[in-house]
Amino acid sequence: MKIVPVVSLRRRRTCAAFAVVMGVATLSVGASAAVAAEHLETTPPDTTPVTTPDTTPVTTPDTIPDNGGDSDTPWGWIIAIGAVTILIVALVASAAGRRGATTRTGSAVPPPHPNTADQDRGYALGSAQWVHDHLAPELLAAPPAQAASRWAAERSRLDDTVIRAQQYVNDPTSGISWQRLGQAVSLLGISLDSYIHLRNEQPPNQPQIDESYAVAYQHHAELGAALAQLWPIVQR
Repeated sequence: MKIVPVVSLRRRRTCAAFAVVMGVATLSVGASAAVAAEHLETTPPDTTPVTTPDTTPVTTPDTIPDNGGDSDTPWGWIIAIGAVTILIVALVASAAGRRGATTRTGSAVPPPHPNTADQDRGYALGSAQWVHDHLAPELLAAPPAQAASRWAAERSRLDDTVIRAQQYVNDPTSGISWQRLGQAVSLLGISLDSYIHLRNEQPPNQPQIDESYAVAYQHHAELGAALAQLWPIVQR
């Protein structure tokens, strides 16, 4: 069912009624002015001379001068104003009707809110993708001190990604994929922590550093495979 904004319809109807009243008032004022002007022009002036009672007789004209029915009343302007007023009233009423019909037939129902669970899944998956695409390669390539500083600032975000993935391990359709993703992120975090720690030891043990790098690289590849499996499930 489509929702009709009653307040807007009443407001438009009120505007249309006001325009009609104004148009009628304009025509009434114009007609009254015309009648008054005609009365003033056709009423003969008082030509009775001022006389004294004793000597001067009171005289009145025998006939009222006929001006031939001519009048200076601006009937053309009055008719034009009336026509314009009626046209405005018609346009206002037509516009109100069109807007009301649009409101009745248009979609006044707000779109449904997105599924919160789907948003959480997308956020968890996007966070894991960020670890795979940006954080892990940066930590593997950065100098030892810079990698340690970066890892200290971002490790909590990686742990949060693991927690979010664990929330969906009981999902009947994708639980195994989420479990695999969480394990991949967790193992990648452990291997990165070991690799960064070994690189900052003095003196550095290069064989152990190389082995730690290989393990971290393997877990990075496992995370990429888990992401490729989950994205089609979350996006459908």
